[in-house]
Amino acid sequence: VRRRKLWHAFTSGLQQLVRRKVAFLRQREYLVILFNSTALFVLAYFLVYLVTQMAVMIAAISFNIDSVLYYYDIDFLIRASEWIPDAVKVVYTTGPFVSLLLALLSMIIYINIAHETWAARLFILWIFCHAFIHFFGELLMGNLLGKGFGYVIMYVVFLDTPKMILTVIDFAIILFTGLILGRYFLFSANIYLNKLDKPNRMPFVLSQIFLPFLIGTGIILLIKIPKVSFLEVCVDFSMLIFLLPVVFRARVTEDLFYEEEKKSIKPFWVIMIITLIISVLFRVILRHGIRL
Repeated sequence: VRRRKLWHAFTSGLQQLVRRKVAFLRQREYLVILFNSTALFVLAYFLVYLVTQMAVMIAAISFNIDSVLYYYDIDFLIRASEWIPDAVKVVYTTGPFVSLLLALLSMIIYINIAHETWAARLFILWIFCHAFIHFFGELLMGNLLGKGFGYVIMYVVFLDTPKMILTVIDFAIILFTGLILGRYFLFSANIYLNKLDKPNRMPFVLSQIFLPFLIGTGIILLIKIPKVSFLEVCVDFSMLIFLLPVVFRARVTEDLFYEEEKKSIKPFWVIMIITLIISVLFRVILRHGIRL
């Protein structure tokens, strides 16, 4: 330890492990898949965010509460003492329940077109992921932190034991949904590949699903700096609970074979440009807020 040989052995071993696991990114095909999926991930987030937040603002209007939509949150133009229980329940449950509706619709659409080769299928899949986490992830983290959706839980459930039971059930739902729907994530490989077998299965899952989640979430949080809330960080990264079972299931699933027609892996330049433009507009326009 004094000669730092132990530290050198640990760091060199860790570096070799990382290099071995991400060596596939040296191949152009997987880099293209990574960039395409990351752009669609960020674009899907903007759609879910805007739809759910606008629904919340409309719900607030029903209680004569004015609100301003910013790139990081909604500012309700009302004093804390003026909130009534019914307003809290309706306003703070509208966003999560609209997200749940989006999740159900997007998954139904995706399952019905699971064998198509459209790039839009991956966009629909990411919409499902964001919408699913905006309900179950916010329920989980809001209940733990006592914020957001957690306000409704505090108004409805007063005892700690039911809150803990609800948290455990919610965690289990997120985890098992990832296990059950993991196969549908693998179906998205037919956009690029003719088959998904042992040599290319994990590189594809990492470049199509796991790494875009990490990079895309980082991009979204960077766009919202310096107004990123701890609750939002926790909710965004709670998707990890959902995606890790997908990755683990990919290691043991059987080989999948798609169309025999030769496919080429090309960048989605139009989607990348649209995502970049919307990212800039999202920050610039919503920096001053939209009042409703």
